[in-house]
Amino acid sequence: MVRVTAGAPVAGQHLQMVPVHPSLRKYFARPHVGFVEDSTGEDSWVEYPNGMVTMIINVGDAFGGHPSAFVAGLSETFDVIGRDGAIECLDMKLTPPGARRLLGIPLGELTGSIVALRDLLDPFTAGAAESLDTESAWTARCQLLDAALLRRHDDQTNVDPRIEWAWRRITARQGMLSIRDLAEEVGWSQRHFIRSFRRELGLTPHKLSRITRFNAVLPELRTGRMDGASLAAGHGYADQSHLIREVREFTGSTPNSLAGTGRP
Repeated sequence: MVRVTAGAPVAGQHLQMVPVHPSLRKYFARPHVGFVEDSTGEDSWVEYPNGMVTMIINVGDAFGGHPSAFVAGLSETFDVIGRDGAIECLDMKLTPPGARRLLGIPLGELTGSIVALRDLLDPFTAGAAESLDTESAWTARCQLLDAALLRRHDDQTNVDPRIEWAWRRITARQGMLSIRDLAEEVGWSQRHFIRSFRRELGLTPHKLSRITRFNAVLPELRTGRMDGASLAAGHGYADQSHLIREVREFTGSTPNSLAGTGRP
């Protein structure tokens, strides 16, 4: 029987956070995460859209029918990921501008897709990623990968500074801002701004703003400590019904079912 849980597997004592190399930190949304998750049967979990590009390198067996090392582009909705067996992998989260820089392709080509790492990176970097099992400690594994990425990042094209500025504004304002105003501040027509933003960073600015706002309210939904009307007002939703619709689209569930899960 398949057991479906909300959010990625909890690794408990097996999880380790490893700082990203200082020269690469601006490309990543958080430290690298290494975890080992035991399994006694067939499991699956619901992955919510988070506005980040995920890079997974399995040290153990691959899961979910994906390649052993892969990149997951930005997602517009939730996805159910399956596995049958234990997981031992390195999980990295890149910001959209960081992924655009390190991967070297417009993220619009990756939206909603899972692509083998070897198809995106040069043979040297991909080879380093695929040889992480030669090291036994997460810190050493991350250092090996970061060293390969450092050889690569100086050769890549920067994101247009106007698009990166707009992304930073969306993130800083937690999605609560006008796309029309953003386009005017950038100095482009709204149509050109939306098209360019989506091509380079994978989502339209409006969709990314919605996902950013959802992820800002998600921790509070999970605690169940505030009523829906207050949460909706505090995060810029038109009303509680608007919040409920957004939660359903991005989780396949309801705010009430998320309450009390305690997951950040």
